[in-house]
Amino acid sequence: MRIRPAVPADLKQCAALDHNYSTERVWQMNRREDNGEVVVSFHSVRLPRSMRVRYPRDPARLWDDWRQWDGFVVAEEEGYIRGYLGMQSHPAEQRGWIRDLVVGRPYRRAGIGAALLRQAMEWAGELKLLHLTAEMQSKNYPAISFCEKHGFHFCGFNEFHYPNQDIALFFTLRLL
Repeated sequence: MRIRPAVPADLKQCAALDHNYSTERVWQMNRREDNGEVVVSFHSVRLPRSMRVRYPRDPARLWDDWRQWDGFVVAEEEGYIRGYLGMQSHPAEQRGWIRDLVVGRPYRRAGIGAALLRQAMEWAGELKLLHLTAEMQSKNYPAISFCEKHGFHFCGFNEFHYPNQDIALFFTLRLL
């Protein structure tokens, strides 16, 4: 497998990957107000059965994303794209953002996501960024577990981040 910068001809294969996922757990948010204090907490909840979840972004918009991202790398094997990672840098914040990390369903749990993440960490290091932040749906327990396994820590959320009204969770990794 080879990790390399994406070229426009890769976008069709990237968009064709199965972006959706299945999960047996979710992060549930609890919010309450008590005497002027807002208390928000998250906890992992096991679902009664596995749930198939749609990816929150339209893969057909990859062309627009590719033009806006600072970095877009693909995992290629035997001439086929198996996964991709899209990144943006925010030098003033000394932070890199992973906007999309997608591995096609048949190729998951084979080290492709980890290889793409290593490339993102190398990219962030070259830019002398101090943090790498990833976003995901609160339903995306596989991505949450992946980030935690690779040293990322929960750092925030946005209730109105995705068009489908799913909560976005943010996990960050300190690089230096």
